Amino acid sequence: MSEKLKNKLIYFISLAIMIVVLYGIAYMSFMRKVDVNVMENAKFEYSGENGNATLTVTMDDSSEINQRTAAFLETVEFEASPNTELSNGDVVHVTATYDEATAEEYNFNPTHLSEDIKVSGLPDQYSSLKQIDKSYLSNILEAADQYIDDHATEIYRTEVGGSSERISLDKSRVVYSAFMKSKNSENSDRVIRIYQLTYTAGETQTELYYLVCVPEINDSDDVAEQDIYGLKAYLTDDEKNNRQYAEYVQRLYQEQYTIEEITK
Repeated sequence: MSEKLKNKLIYFISLAIMIVVLYGIAYMSFMRKVDVNVMENAKFEYSGENGNATLTVTMDDSSEINQRTAAFLETVEFEASPNTELSNGDVVHVTATYDEATAEEYNFNPTHLSEDIKVSGLPDQYSSLKQIDKSYLSNILEAADQYIDDHATEIYRTEVGGSSERISLDKSRVVYSAFMKSKNSENSDRVIRIYQLTYTAGETQTELYYLVCVPEINDSDDVAEQDIYGLKAYLTDDEKNNRQYAEYVQRLYQEQYTIEEITK
């Protein structure tokens, strides 16, 4: 074989090898279907308590995944069934759907599109006030007090009004506290506190009664600070003068709750 022919042969063999390598790279990068485990990136979160919970399934955005996979996973939607009145031990079937065009664009082959989830870890309600741990109860009451401190000016402007820029809460006195056990499993148990608030705005002094509610009292022993709310307590003159705070609460809530006064 001549040297010239030999060189041509080497050239074409090298070229063929390069083409095969480039094709392989292109296939691996752009043409080969890549499996994406959808459920591996799912995040399961429960809301509610044992016997009355729901499940929310979302993508875990804290996972370390590449940009293409993240863009695809943003198209995924989950459905859980059943998803009402869940209790510990229930089995929920979760299915995922996705945008097929996006999967095709990125050459993804989505896998694990359904999974059965066994419900666990849901908190239970307390049957009575005496079951509540003292330190947990103390945290609840402190959270209610803190709500007053944090919202003092807002409470005055909402319930009293006025344009004075000089508003001060001179005195905050707790006049009644109670644990309210719901008679309906759809509602959470709660702790309420009634405060007698004395304000000075400009030259005017004002007194009002205000009720703070801390909901979702259960054996998780977590204080749901983000769900605490308050409202003006509209006591009658007799209830104020005779300090009939328990009667006021009974008048408003006895049909929905079993009420136990907290005497701490």
